[in-house]
Amino acid sequence: MPHTVAALYQFTPLPDAEALVAPLRALCEGLGLTGTLLLAREGINGTVAGSDEAVGAFLAALRAGPLLCGRLDALECKLSRAEGAPFRHLKVRCKPEIVTFDAGATDPTGDVGTQVAPEDWNGLLDRPGLRLVDTRNRFEVALGSFRGAEDPGLARFTDFRAYADRLDPRDEPEIALFCTGGIRCEKAGAYLRSRGFARVHLLRGGILKYLETVPEAESRWRGDCFVFDGRIALGHGLEERPDHPPEALGARPAASGAGPGARARGHQLRGIDSGARVRRQEFGDMSSEA
Repeated sequence: MPHTVAALYQFTPLPDAEALVAPLRALCEGLGLTGTLLLAREGINGTVAGSDEAVGAFLAALRAGPLLCGRLDALECKLSRAEGAPFRHLKVRCKPEIVTFDAGATDPTGDVGTQVAPEDWNGLLDRPGLRLVDTRNRFEVALGSFRGAEDPGLARFTDFRAYADRLDPRDEPEIALFCTGGIRCEKAGAYLRSRGFARVHLLRGGILKYLETVPEAESRWRGDCFVFDGRIALGHGLEERPDHPPEALGARPAASGAGPGARARGHQLRGIDSGARVRRQEFGDMSSEA
């Protein structure tokens, strides 16, 4: 049965994050949702899947229900479809950060740069002298990226700080950042702004929103977008893409006799591939990035 998948996040002060874990778990269980939710004092991040009605009720409860009291009224959310169940379990956890970066030293609730709508992104990319940076891990970049984007070669998102520290704000008139759903860009943008970079641009809603919004004929995106669930990758229109061989995902080859699709999906779901291991370290065992 097809599932609706909601990838969501919002940076907002949640001093009661730990106390929210149990009621949010109960809400998800009552709606029959699977996936992962992370809570921290800096906000919420997660991806859940279920029926259209269940996902809709869950999002309504987050945005306007009594549990959060309107604190998630600016929730960033992308909806897509999965032909099969993209997650096997439900996990709701409290962590120091909803995306691991620098133990909370960078404040993503302040100045993160200028958010650029997907429909305006192509125009930004045409500006002379713009440095376009893919803030995702290198195994994600290998499956697809924007034409002309720089790959910093990150093994994990925390490596972005070392990359940024090698740049001189005086030499960078404009920097544009993008990631899967927008959450990593907000932390990266806040870090660059704190270091004196004057003009930092972020793709609002990330690659997923761009692929959903911009017609393929006008798109600057090349390849597929890796997602951290059983679907492996999405393309334009957020359609599931053909399976990728495990070597493209940084995985060890499976036993002979299994087809590439089965190998890739099996590696991902069992957490064998190196990309999934990195992702769990960064996002606290999340299954997909918002």
